[in-house]
Amino acid sequence: MVEDARELCDRPVKRKTEVQHRVEEMLAKLPPEETASFMFEQWWAAELPGRGYSPQDATGFDEAKWQSFEHALMNITTQIRLSNWR
Repeated sequence: MVEDARELCDRPVKRKTEVQHRVEEMLAKLPPEETASFMFEQWWAAELPGRGYSPQDATGFDEAKWQSFEHALMNITTQIRLSNWR
């Protein structure tokens, strides 16, 4: 029970670290001139278009909703990869 409470408390920081790593990987695949103005903290706190929540808000989601958020984020990576093949 204490471990569950600790995991719940630590979850937002852990999830943010995971997302930040993924976003950095995604940005590394793009030309620097396209990513120069990107600021992670600003994106992190901003409401995502069409979603009604920010990535920061998503850190509090239950596991199923969090996985849906992660899946959407990973789809961006797939789209970047596919656009590089054109």
